[in-house]
Amino acid sequence: MIKPRIYIAGPMSGHEGFNEDAFIRADDFLVELGFEVVNPFEIGEGFGLPSEIQESPEILKRLMDFELAAVKSCDAIFLLHGWEKSQGARAELRVALDCNLEIHTEDSGDLLT
Repeated sequence: MIKPRIYIAGPMSGHEGFNEDAFIRADDFLVELGFEVVNPFEIGEGFGLPSEIQESPEILKRLMDFELAAVKSCDAIFLLHGWEKSQGARAELRVALDCNLEIHTEDSGDLLT
């Protein structure tokens, strides 16, 4: 059986540890529900440490291009709490909407039903 792919989007900048704990919890939760998870932290590992990425506009743009392409490869997007305050998460949501992906939010709990 093919697992549906879901991309995690949410705020990173301004959060302790770039909010990695929230992404890890969401990843574990979504795997348990049967999704193949695409986690931007895993994509970012090839670009450097989160602090290094944030300090370089060139690296950040290249990473964002990879992340937006990853969204296009998915069936759904999962928006973490506070996503609306994140420029990157809003861009990822726009791509998801353009690609007609399923939209799920941490706050709605819709995946629990």
